[in-house]
Amino acid sequence: MQLEGIKPNPFTFAAVLGGLAADGAVEKGVQVHTMVIKSGLDSTIFVGNSMVNMYSKSLMVSDAKAVFDSMENRNAVSWNSMIAGFVTNGLDLEAFELFYRMRLEGVKLTQTIFATVIKLCANIKEMSFAKQLHCQVIKNGSDFDLNIKTALMVAYSKCSEIDDAFKLFCMMHGVQNVVSWTAIISGYVQNGRTDRAMNLFCQMRREGVRPNHFTYSTILTANAAVSPSQIHALVVKTNYENSPSVGTALSDSYSKIGDANEAAKIFELIDEKDIVAWSAMLSGYAQMGDIEGAVKIFLQLAKEGVEPNEFTFSSVLNVCAAPTASVEQGKQFHACSIKSGFSNALCVSSALVTMYAKRGNIDSANEVFKRQVDRDLVSWNSMISGYAQHGCGKKSLKILRKCEARTWNWME
Repeated sequence: MQLEGIKPNPFTFAAVLGGLAADGAVEKGVQVHTMVIKSGLDSTIFVGNSMVNMYSKSLMVSDAKAVFDSMENRNAVSWNSMIAGFVTNGLDLEAFELFYRMRLEGVKLTQTIFATVIKLCANIKEMSFAKQLHCQVIKNGSDFDLNIKTALMVAYSKCSEIDDAFKLFCMMHGVQNVVSWTAIISGYVQNGRTDRAMNLFCQMRREGVRPNHFTYSTILTANAAVSPSQIHALVVKTNYENSPSVGTALSDSYSKIGDANEAAKIFELIDEKDIVAWSAMLSGYAQMGDIEGAVKIFLQLAKEGVEPNEFTFSSVLNVCAAPTASVEQGKQFHACSIKSGFSNALCVSSALVTMYAKRGNIDSANEVFKRQVDRDLVSWNSMISGYAQHGCGKKSLKILRKCEARTWNWME
């Protein structure tokens, strides 16, 4: 287009930035941003909105905020894009502050803003404010909007008010789609009512609503109520077997019932294995006590260039705490965690304390324990039992008293 001497207009830039945001092509997005500035179109509201959206979706929220702050004029979309950017990047306090600032500036609440802020309430379990928004939604006549109702349903579910969530779901009768069905099923799973979740999953299918990958991933977490083989058949039938999220959930479900062979088969079928899939498979082997399988998975992911995270290290170190595991291999994984910068993560340091304490290296366990910034009960219990097993009763009692003092201080 440019080679032919045609200059991009604001609509062109907005469309290109939207496409780059969807593809996660942030480097090209930065180049387009430079072109926008050179063209003098950075003051155009919808171009600015597109840049805020692009940076937010690329996890570059500080750049998104810089664009937002530089905008001379903003509309409701501008505010929603920035608030949504904060929510997406886990900056809930900043999102709330910006929402209040928006209200002070008299910006009209739109259906999209309602949905975004209700999602924010769900994330931080702020039910009282979500209920205020619900009243405002009804007052504004926006309660017919399916996205808002679904967002409210999720908020009620996450705040343990599943019965109210179900009432909202019933009010959607006739317009319920796969998103709303999945949301209510997820709500029942989160609230421990897995039988009800499974019943709704069956009802959804009877009513002709086809489950998607989110639905399958959700229902597979309802362990006690669900047979992996039963869901597996449906997954194959609807061609979701290669989906990373479904494959990971299915593999994890088989691991939890001790079927290592089927879990491994499903894992191998996943098209694009991310760190979540690798971690789930490794954790599955760990839960089944398969030391060789867990170590093999860890070495395989490293060989394929996948960066381990704190949960991966935690799982493989917990495996190395077993009496039949190699102590030297555990030390190697410890060294890897230091090199990767995850040794201070709570789940990793607790796993290290446990591994060293159980394998008789109480001095190394104590060294890690002393360096812990935060400690959980796993760390305390490992040190207490570790000293006791090594005949150090006084040290064990001393640690126990420290733990009790910490618990009482926390309760006060």
